[in-house]
Amino acid sequence: MGGSAYINVNTPVGALAAGKHTFSAKITNNGEATLTLRVDLNGEVQVNNTNAANVSATMDGVEVYTDTTWGGSKFEIAAGATVSVKVEYDSARNVDTLMFFIDSAIGDSEVRSGSVRIAEMAFTGAKAEQGSGEQPENPDEPEQPAEEYLTIAFANDPYVVTPASGTEQTISYVDIGATSYANVYTYVAPELSEGKTTLTFKITDNKEGGNATQIRIDLLAGEGKANVSVSTENGSVCWNSDGEGSFVQIAAGVTDVVTITFEGSFDGILLFIDTTVWGAADTYSGSITIGNFVLS
Repeated sequence: MGGSAYINVNTPVGALAAGKHTFSAKITNNGEATLTLRVDLNGEVQVNNTNAANVSATMDGVEVYTDTTWGGSKFEIAAGATVSVKVEYDSARNVDTLMFFIDSAIGDSEVRSGSVRIAEMAFTGAKAEQGSGEQPENPDEPEQPAEEYLTIAFANDPYVVTPASGTEQTISYVDIGATSYANVYTYVAPELSEGKTTLTFKITDNKEGGNATQIRIDLLAGEGKANVSVSTENGSVCWNSDGEGSFVQIAAGVTDVVTITFEGSFDGILLFIDTTVWGAADTYSGSITIGNFVLS
């Protein structure tokens, strides 16, 4: 890995980071040389030259360097060491993405190799709001909180996905193989689905006419799948297949709400869009918009 490559691994964390101000993790350097790890907690609001909302950071309780101009907190981890890291961030900047630059944001031309384990990630430190002491006008009718949508970041060639992450994405494709098993994937922190049994989301087939779009949805749980059943609000054809996830067919120009029941927790969602279809065409082109994912 080049020291100035600025390549990173990242995951959406909007639901986890909201209302908190501390990220923590345990990092193990499995390599044979010192590891330089930069951690960015990126938000929607840019300040100075960066979207990173990092304010300060510590490693095993000792403060490390945080660049509030260009972004990121930097950790130097000795070979074979396991350390506890914490990053304080500005929650007002709506943090939505966690990024790890592993030996790639050092700023030199040296090429490095290694292995790192990142574990026990957590967001903590919700700030309690001080009450004004005033009573609401209708104390028996509390305001209902808005539904909290999952942040998704589906991605994979040959699909074109915009935006890169958010609560809703549009996924387009041209001449994709009907039985190619091409897919897009997004990570979902498993603790979000713990104790829940249903995942509900909205799909729109953006085509003006032609074939319905067939989508297979796998809720990934380790080596298996957590899917149990599937239903649609507006009558789109759907079915569940043992070992192959849940299937829906959305007609051109139609929007439907899909609900999948599941067992246990899951850590990712895999979508096969028009790539597990037999007996019709050899290839498909199309576009869908998917989002408003809610766990309950």
